[in-house]
Amino acid sequence: MHFAHTIGAQRHVFNDLKTLLAKASPARSGDYLAGLAAASEGERMAARMALADVPLSVFLNEALVPYEDDEVTRLILDRHDAQAFGPIASLTVGEFRNWLLLHETDSQTLASVAPGITPEMAAAVGKLMRNQDLVAVARKCRVVTRFRNTIGLPGRLSVRLQPNHPTDDVAGILASAREGLAYGCGDAVIGINPFDQPDVEASKVETKKLFAEAEASGALPAETPLFSDDAIALYADPQNADGLKQATDGLEPALKAQIARLKDGDYLGLLAYVPRNAEAAGILQEARIAVRDTRKVATCLEFGPRFLHSTGQAYKGGPDTGVFLQITADPSQDLPIPGRSLGFATVVAAQARGDFAVLAERGRRALRVHIKGDLEAGLKRIAAALKAAVA
Repeated sequence: MHFAHTIGAQRHVFNDLKTLLAKASPARSGDYLAGLAAASEGERMAARMALADVPLSVFLNEALVPYEDDEVTRLILDRHDAQAFGPIASLTVGEFRNWLLLHETDSQTLASVAPGITPEMAAAVGKLMRNQDLVAVARKCRVVTRFRNTIGLPGRLSVRLQPNHPTDDVAGILASAREGLAYGCGDAVIGINPFDQPDVEASKVETKKLFAEAEASGALPAETPLFSDDAIALYADPQNADGLKQATDGLEPALKAQIARLKDGDYLGLLAYVPRNAEAAGILQEARIAVRDTRKVATCLEFGPRFLHSTGQAYKGGPDTGVFLQITADPSQDLPIPGRSLGFATVVAAQARGDFAVLAERGRRALRVHIKGDLEAGLKRIAAALKAAVA
């Protein structure tokens, strides 16, 4: 069965239900890598509009995974409760969304139709909902696991953690639990959504654009450094370059000028896109502590790209109190990406440059130092320059 919707003069056609659901999904980097995501926001919106007109009954007649090939599909369809489905059988996905949000659709009503709702129907209607809609409907759901706990009951602030560690290290598991309490329960208490990261998404978009350009030409776009020698190159956007005129004289004057931009209440962020190991951390930690103790400002050391999904949002979307030194390096090795012409080293480089571009676009005080060749020697030179800047 084909599905279609027209926006303006462009008609978008989706060959089957599986494709329609994929194109209607929010933008996710994994979907892009798998080739499943919508090609544009226009196509995504067209998919959602077409999905809104799909009758719920279609999900019973067109299995996303063939009935003959999948035991889960057979289990869902064989146990589907047609009587429970009756009150919503005539609805489209869009109408189902509106019905779920009705005040009259209460917990008892949802419980009565639940056996008639397949996972695919729930997934489809979720693609048409904002976060506020999902929260409003979820509040009507009552699922209590009395054997273990009473999470989810009204009047209780609860958080469920599932800490894990690849080697079952106790310290790692405890760190994961602590982070869950801080980001999950803690963010709920102060009223923010830790998964609402528009500035992180902006970095992803820029990274994807850079990687696409690299695949088309064979390499990332060329850059013009503010300064370059045999071991170090310095980069900045025009606005930051104008505030760091000393950068043309070399690494040491550049870092001294960058540190001088710190004011009372500011913090220094060292954003290192280098291997995260004890040697690199030890070298940069010494420099970080020297700046902290001398300038009496908060400091942090991050290893990219892993920090992008946590503190990366604060650096770009939070208050303009950060002074950033991004550190990149020539890759020591590259791993191929199946089906791609370039490897993970290019992905990491694109992530660093994409994030730097968004920092600059947000008006942040940022400078990038790129290490050529010997990584340890380059890190030690950067650390020495930072220490000299606050001596």
